[in-house]
Amino acid sequence: MLPADSAPENDERCHLFGSTRMVNSITPNMTPSSLRDAANWIALRQEIHISLTNKQTVSIILDAYRQSPKFTSDTEDGWANRIVFLFAKVLNYAFRSEDTVPDETWATLQEQIETWYSTKPSYFSPLWTANDVTPFPRIIMLGEAQGIYLS
Repeated sequence: MLPADSAPENDERCHLFGSTRMVNSITPNMTPSSLRDAANWIALRQEIHISLTNKQTVSIILDAYRQSPKFTSDTEDGWANRIVFLFAKVLNYAFRSEDTVPDETWATLQEQIETWYSTKPSYFSPLWTANDVTPFPRIIMLGEAQGIYLS
């Protein structure tokens, strides 16, 4: 992943073309591979970074992620991946062009996020949160997967 300060304003995203093609080529009858699956989730996180910095939609077809074992599992990684997936859907909604009809309404997206939040395991709740009145409060989490959903 490229550091945010090293990407020029006119970044052509050449480093993501291969990742995008790999994810977009997934078919329902493909046998899942751990390496491919891990690479796909890294590619999505990179696309989210580019989407945020350039204020544009995610160029990866998100439906491919629904078949991932890391999406459907009830593990820490699965829960983190589902909220990352939902965040990508929110970015697609927020940065779509005005003439594009969204796949889902804002209310549907909000409902999906609220469902994720209300059903998330207790280990996704902070162990401790500072009472500081700062833009970035100190939050202590149990593990890495929980930090992914906060970032």
